[in-house]
Amino acid sequence: MNIYCMNLFLYVCHVVPVDCVDPLCSSHGSCVGGKCYCKAGWQGVNCSVVDQQVYQCLPGCSEHGSYDLEMGACICENYWSGTDCSQGEFNTSIGMSGCKLK
Repeated sequence: MNIYCMNLFLYVCHVVPVDCVDPLCSSHGSCVGGKCYCKAGWQGVNCSVVDQQVYQCLPGCSEHGSYDLEMGACICENYWSGTDCSQGEFNTSIGMSGCKLK
């Protein structure tokens, strides 16, 4: 905080809160009143440190995707779907070159 004072017969002081050093909080939080409030999975003064304990408890997304904390869901790789990315999207038709992915 910065404090500014003026002498007008009596001292009049104004307290001006300093904004966060990183106003975007590393894109992992929000700056309120000079302090970063981090989103789930992030910690530290400017929300730049991964919270390893949170990531150890996330769903594995069947090893075909990654869990997005903000969305609260698995983001599946191409050709995989389902809430846990366990459903393969394969085309079972066989052609000259064998099975093809959809």
